[in-house]
Amino acid sequence: MKRNGILNKIVARQLVCLLGNGAFGHPAHLQVMSLFKWNRLVDMAEDHEVLDFLGQGMNNNLSEFLHFPNQLVELIRSRLHQFTPPVFNERYSVEAIHFNASRHKLAFTELSKKDIYDTTSETRRMFLILMRNVCDMLLSGFCLRGLIDLGLALRNEGNHVDFVKLESWIGLMDLQRFVNLQGSILHAVFGFDTNELPFMAEQEPDAHRVAFCCITDINRYSSSEWNFRQVSGGFLFNNSRQWLRGIRRTNMYFSYSPRESMRSLFHSMASSLSEIEE
Repeated sequence: MKRNGILNKIVARQLVCLLGNGAFGHPAHLQVMSLFKWNRLVDMAEDHEVLDFLGQGMNNNLSEFLHFPNQLVELIRSRLHQFTPPVFNERYSVEAIHFNASRHKLAFTELSKKDIYDTTSETRRMFLILMRNVCDMLLSGFCLRGLIDLGLALRNEGNHVDFVKLESWIGLMDLQRFVNLQGSILHAVFGFDTNELPFMAEQEPDAHRVAFCCITDINRYSSSEWNFRQVSGGFLFNNSRQWLRGIRRTNMYFSYSPRESMRSLFHSMASSLSEIEE
């Protein structure tokens, strides 16, 4: 188990390096890895919906891959051919964001009725990216796609964002620490300067650990994978591994928003129980 943990961290660091280059143009300093590790890296990238940025990072560093196995090139080409990047406007639409705690649900509903449309489109998109990332964290651990989309929005549209208004909405949602965590991950993992993260009130010291826990947790949580099922004798059972993942995730994010973390866990339990045939 310890050996697998070390292996996953090595692979995750290589993935972050390539994504930083492919998405943000950061210099890449790559390590030679076995085909097994590269397969693992591609699995992580696919699970986090960032195969396109991985492909760009590899294209930017073709000379680094001359001594790697040909199977790796074919693997990447095959996966990229099958990969469809998420549609940005659909991923960050108001309808795609769901909170479970009544306080956050009510606050988001009120903001989405009028306030978020009474500003620049860049400010609205930034807010929706931040909120969607919070929902992703609570459902399955953060998704690298969401963090990279946030970073790109900051780099490309940050000058047009009304951060005073944005911070007031974050305050109304009472999710400042979750927002701090996103900024802290961009700083600790992707090398963003704190000046580029004006919505971040303070850095979260656990950001690096949380990030790598989520990056290496491939086959991330899906509620359908741990639905309770009823056997003929009337007993209930579920996927205990996925259930424990949900418990660990709740524990990881509990300090950032206790109410929303617990409500998300209970909502997942209720949803899975509802799948039991009468």
